[in-house]
Amino acid sequence: MTEWLRPGDRNAKPVFLFVEIDGEETIYGSVAERGVKTTEEWRQLYGMLAQISAVYAHCCNCGKPLIEDAEFVPLGPNAHAVKKWRFCAVVHHGEIKAFYCWECAPPRSKRAFLLTKYVDQ
Repeated sequence: MTEWLRPGDRNAKPVFLFVEIDGEETIYGSVAERGVKTTEEWRQLYGMLAQISAVYAHCCNCGKPLIEDAEFVPLGPNAHAVKKWRFCAVVHHGEIKAFYCWECAPPRSKRAFLLTKYVDQ
């Protein structure tokens, strides 16, 4: 039976949540264990939390700061905005438990994200 996660649900299985910022568009996509589906609301909520936290996070595999992968565009003399950035956060039991840089993100989850990122799961 398919389990639908709602915002705030404490999912029993890890869900890989991908954040991709490309210019002004931000995509929050998730890939879960078989039988777990995530709602658009859920992805938006956790995606925004992951995006805020990722500025200070390190990859749990290689240890580099995630922000190193971001490309910036200048807004003014002392202001910049993210132009491009991709990373993965792992949500488990309703909390963001780990982060991966794009290179270290689990390959199967990364492929699934790339195949379905424009399709609501």
